[in-house]
Amino acid sequence: MIDLLSGIKVIIGFVIPIYVLGYSIVYAFFNDEDFEVIELIALRFVLGFFSIPLIVLILDQIWEVSKIPIITSLLFLYLFFFGIGLFLRKIGYYKPFKRKEIEKMTPGEEIIASSIMVAMLIGIIIVFGWIYLNPIPKEHYTEIYFDFKRIDLKNDYFEYEGYNGKVVRNNVMKVYMDLDKDGKMDDLVYTYEAPDTWAKTLKIGGENLHLSDATEKAVVFLKYPKEVQIGEDFFFSFVIVNHLGEDHNYQYVIEITDKFVSKGSVLIKNDEKKKINVKTKMPKTILERVKIGIILDTGEEIHFWANRV
Repeated sequence: MIDLLSGIKVIIGFVIPIYVLGYSIVYAFFNDEDFEVIELIALRFVLGFFSIPLIVLILDQIWEVSKIPIITSLLFLYLFFFGIGLFLRKIGYYKPFKRKEIEKMTPGEEIIASSIMVAMLIGIIIVFGWIYLNPIPKEHYTEIYFDFKRIDLKNDYFEYEGYNGKVVRNNVMKVYMDLDKDGKMDDLVYTYEAPDTWAKTLKIGGENLHLSDATEKAVVFLKYPKEVQIGEDFFFSFVIVNHLGEDHNYQYVIEITDKFVSKGSVLIKNDEKKKINVKTKMPKTILERVKIGIILDTGEEIHFWANRV
């Protein structure tokens, strides 16, 4: 059922910005006295509606419009066109594009012209109403990913859960941390020399993790191990985001080398997410690299590879 608040949001968020933009363009380049009221309204809607894609394209090429607040951009355009109109009036150049005088229409022609304008307005109202009453269906899906932590660098230094670290940038990028908290950041946890990457498996705060990436601005830790030992517990965590349009009790299965290890469930409300912590053991295997996977009842699956030690 459509509520009044939703209708007001449509008017404020869609109709008004287009009409005000068209109003400012007409104010800048046309003489209002040359048009009938219906013609003015239709012209403002048409100019506003068809100007926005062109303006957005230009702004995107110059400033990357996605990074500019929409309200700020529209306000700038309103002021720009209104400023042009005020300036042209100030210097006496009332309207640069005043249309030529035309012969007075006969009553029949006036009826036809008015009917066309009314039809245009009715068409615009119908289109807006149809869009509002038949919104694009929201895509329903589930998002799943391994938990991670991004930490911004300060002069190539960072701190994670009380452990200090630093990034050294030479021919080979290296990351050191003070894992034994002796005041010296001399424990190598990450190296990168294109195209090879090495990362040490860490255990901090009851979690296995490793440093997966280091850039000029940040380091990123992924919360699963790169190495596991047979018969010993290891930990990893993943996040499920519910976009199904309804609450769902997710069932998940943990597999190692495509063999069942454990299962679990978690209730997640619509448009919410939850982090799942997993503790499991590495079974005996002759494989040097093992695949640890998570499979959801909704069909999504993720996995990581770890070296057996």
